[in-house]
Amino acid sequence: MHIMALLCADMICSIKAKKLAATESNEIAIFLDRAFVCLEAWFKWFNTTQSGILSPPPYMKHGLTLSPGLHDYPRASHPSGDEHHLDLGCWMHLAADCVHPIAELLHSENVLAKVYGSAAKMLSDFKLVNQMHFDDGYGAYFDHGNHAEKVRLSWQVVEGDNSYPSQELSREVLGKPRSLC
Repeated sequence: MHIMALLCADMICSIKAKKLAATESNEIAIFLDRAFVCLEAWFKWFNTTQSGILSPPPYMKHGLTLSPGLHDYPRASHPSGDEHHLDLGCWMHLAADCVHPIAELLHSENVLAKVYGSAAKMLSDFKLVNQMHFDDGYGAYFDHGNHAEKVRLSWQVVEGDNSYPSQELSREVLGKPRSLC
């Protein structure tokens, strides 16, 4: 979806720079009007389901099973609403920054353009990004979350769907979590 947002933003730039013939601009505007519905739904979904509890909202990965990598280091062992995921915040900035000009072009008197413009401005606030993600001690940016080193998986007996006991692996915390950032 991010690639689609970038492509749509590039189309807007081409229309504004008058690089296209009138028929091409018209066809692209029709496409953007249709694509805007999907982009807006996608943005709203992430903005409502993946935002944290702080204000302004940091982004966290509620229920997302994204492959962990160095961009998600250190990974929180105790997901909570006060997590901050730098990569997801950057993606949301990119999305808001791409959708903003589309909303301006298609809905010039609509409040949507202002909403996306404000979101892009807030998410690009470098002071806020530093406050939420920069660790002075390491001189690096990190995701923020709670982590405990003393965690293990253990088998627990649970009641199954058919009321018969079964076993499943459950996380067992042996030490209090601490803030990662």
